[in-house]
Amino acid sequence: MSGVWLFRDGVATLVRNPMKQPLDNFKAWEPPKKQLVYRATNEVITSFDLLEDKLFALGWERCDSEAEESRQYFRSVNGPYFISLPADFTKLKTTHMYDIVVQSRTAFEVRDVLKHHQHS
Repeated sequence: MSGVWLFRDGVATLVRNPMKQPLDNFKAWEPPKKQLVYRATNEVITSFDLLEDKLFALGWERCDSEAEESRQYFRSVNGPYFISLPADFTKLKTTHMYDIVVQSRTAFEVRDVLKHHQHS
């Protein structure tokens, strides 16, 4: 059986598709949001301007591309490396972030976005 087990008042209930079938006051489970962080300064990367500043300093170059839906970067130091990202920074997904991390060694990391709860 696949799904998520929900325990309430000692009773277990299997929710087969928690994204489509939340129960009562229980919010559907969502994976944590991720953010790309430049490790040297602990800076969260929130735009292509910030990202490109860091990439260019690491020897990356922006490729000329006719594809308007993507941005592409190339680096030939220590072997050929290539990164392809969506043209719209808001469409950057976790897989793109990890691609940057893997190809830039120790310069970046991906972290969970911390949610700040307000107490009343």
